[in-house]
Amino acid sequence: MKKTPNINPESQDVAELQAMVKELLALQKHSESQWKQ
Repeated sequence: MKKTPNINPESQDVAELQAMVKELLALQKHSESQWKQ
């Protein structure tokens, strides 16, 4: 087994950041479509 003690918390943080970015991008697209109308 490889010693990778730091991968779990880091990967969790990355996943959370990616989820936040996706939400922000979705909100941005939504607001932009509202402004265009």
